[in-house]
Amino acid sequence: MTEIGSIHTFDDSGFLRWITGCALAVLLAGAALLIVAVSALHLVPFGPAGALGSMPIWIRIGISLASLAGTLILHELTHALLFKLLAPAGARVTFGANWRVGMIFACAQGVIYTRRHYQMIAVAPSVAVSGLALALGAATGDLLVGLGVGILHLSCCTGDWGYLRAIRRNAAITHCEDMLWGVRFYGDGPGAFDDRGACPRHDSSGGS
Repeated sequence: MTEIGSIHTFDDSGFLRWITGCALAVLLAGAALLIVAVSALHLVPFGPAGALGSMPIWIRIGISLASLAGTLILHELTHALLFKLLAPAGARVTFGANWRVGMIFACAQGVIYTRRHYQMIAVAPSVAVSGLALALGAATGDLLVGLGVGILHLSCCTGDWGYLRAIRRNAAITHCEDMLWGVRFYGDGPGAFDDRGACPRHDSSGGS
């Protein structure tokens, strides 16, 4: 097994530009979606209030922003859960932050995952946490707040999407090693993997 690439998440200017552009695109598309949703619901001849709710818009915005912190915590816990479930016994998951670029993260330092498993870990919060926000919005009778929270959360998922993009664009990648500074990519070659497709590997260059 040979290392064929890596992403130094906090120091790769091209990667940071890409995820920032994606985040802005999500916010703009989300704002357009909210406008369309409000307009469409007002055209319904009966029952729009149940979906729109009755709170003033400034309260909705405040709730959405306040809820963002909760979604980010759930986001990293989702990563951590899958890191743990898909790793061999004894693997350690840690949490950290890089305030210079405004990121928090979960990390399974030095654990190598199969391509498929790492993609699952990367995409899971985008689906699960944003879906939960929508479901809670619908359940509490204010779908717009749920949409707002879901959109804000998705705008914070673009780092994960950057990993997915790199993996999907390179069919030679077979395994991914999670690191405190980002991710290493490996191609075909000799390597000892257990029957779940992952093995622990410690690397002093990543810190602990």
